[in-house]
Amino acid sequence: MEDLSKVKVDSQQGSLTYLGVEWVLLKVEALQGMFDETYRAFGSGALTIWYLAGKGAGRAMVKLVRSLERLGSREVAERICRELSRMGWGRFEIAEWAEETENFVFRVYNNPFSRRGAEAPEETGCIYIKGYLEGILEELLGRPVKLKETLCVSKGASYCEFTSKPPAETSIKA
Repeated sequence: MEDLSKVKVDSQQGSLTYLGVEWVLLKVEALQGMFDETYRAFGSGALTIWYLAGKGAGRAMVKLVRSLERLGSREVAERICRELSRMGWGRFEIAEWAEETENFVFRVYNNPFSRRGAEAPEETGCIYIKGYLEGILEELLGRPVKLKETLCVSKGASYCEFTSKPPAETSIKA
């Protein structure tokens, strides 16, 4: 078990702080229900909402970690992966990190959006995690990075995997 002794609960104010900022706890079923309800209401538009929400959250987490300590890009990403794992978002792992070639591979075990397996909608809430990871990378690298989910627990894999593909080289023909 990871030590979460830095979590501070103020019952009188109704707040919880960790890493110096406020957080909210919710049941996994509540998170899944939020995704399901937005998907029912907005269809595929909900995927855009969850993707953008994830991207913003990923960027914000980079800013938070950078405000706590000076680390290189990979170290910031590793710290965020550890914190997400501590907070119950699944076990995050960086399987590959190559900034110079823009090759990145993230694995997420026990992702709360895909824990339902066959019960998950055809288009899963993994889009939030994808956006979150892209937000981290874009904030760290200062440029757009696109990831693709290549494996998903809801489709039978043992983890969800998100990979980047380096941009194809183009040649200009005269």
